[in-house]
Amino acid sequence: MRRRLFLTGPEACGKTRLIEEAAGSDLRRAGGLVLRHVPAGLEIASPAGWERRIFSAPGPELAAHCAALLGEAARAQFAVIDGLGGAELAESELYEALVRFLFAGTPCVGALEPPVNWEGRELRELLEGDPDTMLLETSGRYDINAEGALRHWVAEYASLPAR
Repeated sequence: MRRRLFLTGPEACGKTRLIEEAAGSDLRRAGGLVLRHVPAGLEIASPAGWERRIFSAPGPELAAHCAALLGEAARAQFAVIDGLGGAELAESELYEALVRFLFAGTPCVGALEPPVNWEGRELRELLEGDPDTMLLETSGRYDINAEGALRHWVAEYASLPAR
């Protein structure tokens, strides 16, 4: 199984739900970040949802916060990177921190949103060409192929060894 597995597909099709269901309680040990669009702007949360911070729009403050989370995620057993691919990638600090993280060796699972700018397209091309990354197109919830791939990935990289 490849170290990085990213679901792709239409916005709001259930990619995040598939990841949450596959990871289950292992999610509480994950590093990384989950980006969601909320009425007040952009919410950045920890994968388990324990920490949340809202930014009115992409900008240097959001980029610095995400870069710090990605730095911490590089030291975690595994990471979840969910919801990136939009205008936030135009922030060079965030984009560079994401690329550094992705190739630091930490196993990572996540969901990529459809690219909206050249940074998003460049990230997608970079990941498509990486032999240690799988981009899996999904229709969302109830996609048995995506569920199976995620469960296999979790068993290999995220679950604690049996005692």
